[in-house]
Amino acid sequence: MVDDVTVRELAGSREMTAASTLWDAIWFRADAGHEVDPALMVALSHAGGYLAAAYAGEDMIGAALGFWGVPAGGTLHSHITGVLPGHVGRGVGSALKQHQRAWVLARGGSAITWTYDPLVSRNAYVNVRLGARPESYLPDLYGDLDDVLNRGDASDRLLVRWRLTEPAPPRSTVEAVELLIDVDGAPATGTARADLDPATPVTVAVPDDITTLRRVAPTTASRWRTEVRDVLQPLLADGWSITGFDRGTGYRVEPPRPEGGSPVNRTLS
Repeated sequence: MVDDVTVRELAGSREMTAASTLWDAIWFRADAGHEVDPALMVALSHAGGYLAAAYAGEDMIGAALGFWGVPAGGTLHSHITGVLPGHVGRGVGSALKQHQRAWVLARGGSAITWTYDPLVSRNAYVNVRLGARPESYLPDLYGDLDDVLNRGDASDRLLVRWRLTEPAPPRSTVEAVELLIDVDGAPATGTARADLDPATPVTVAVPDDITTLRRVAPTTASRWRTEVRDVLQPLLADGWSITGFDRGTGYRVEPPRPEGGSPVNRTLS
């Protein structure tokens, strides 16, 4: 647990409203409506959902919401987790996830899933450190979003699964080949797919700060969206696995392996 930060479950409409307002502030929502309606949060709580917040003293600085998915009672889907900008980088998000993990395990669950924007490098790094692994690429999952952070961009998401009772999948020691690279803040093709050994891991770069890029260079941000989607979506659909993330090189993606064997010999075309 982060020093001076506590995480506890939410109760009652007042605390639900405070968490809803916090998310609105994080996503800079100025229009009518909320990221999550407080009345819906109350209903989810009564139905056995997960609602918790992180506090520094008496001040709420982060919050998370989840509900049980498939299989019923076994997997919690974490729909939203947010931390106020002034507290990002202190481990508050990880503290919320660890609280969520303990909550799920105490109720007999075994996994947590959530989605995140594959271009947000900070989230990719934290997720991999937790031991969660992306399983599929979901293009424009939520359609057009109205909040300031996402407005004007497709809502592509990676679906992540954190298996709470299993060790993280192993990562090979084979050196990876750069498939998509960052050149002065813009996406560029590295090694051509046709020249790759299909048994060799690859790396797929993402921008260091997509939020700023959307604001100052929207055309470049749009190129990142297209390039990363065109590389990651077919790889994951063909059984490749994201096993790591590095802020310098991006995602490490490894070829499918038969159980107990060597990588499957598949093409990338």
